[in-house]
Amino acid sequence: MDQLTIGRRTFLKGTGLTALAAAGMLPSRGSHAALGWNGPADLGAPSVGFIGAPATISRNGAVANVYVRGGDNALWQLAWFDNAWHGWGRHNDGWVLASKPAAGSMGPGHETVYARGLNGHVWQKWWEGFKPA
Repeated sequence: MDQLTIGRRTFLKGTGLTALAAAGMLPSRGSHAALGWNGPADLGAPSVGFIGAPATISRNGAVANVYVRGGDNALWQLAWFDNAWHGWGRHNDGWVLASKPAAGSMGPGHETVYARGLNGHVWQKWWEGFKPA
């Protein structure tokens, strides 16, 4: 697997955590003054638990999200902003996931989550915050 080196830190590309690590957001607790990895840190779980692995996305250096398929098959999100993690929240839009989610971004004001739906098709939802001038 390819590696990404930032300063003295080296991260594996394709792990799903590279963007968060590159932004200095993993781990979430401990001193970031020391070079290299800190942690690990317990980020908890939705109240209903979750199925499969988490998906992560960082659309800029100040915001990161962790997405999971909850034990209720809904999309759940843990958000990092204002230099802190904010509790797990359920997306109450009726989307029923049949797979773990995958996350992507097309820029600082955009985020997309993909998952398999009950009909076996790929479904998506997206967030747009701002459009650069």
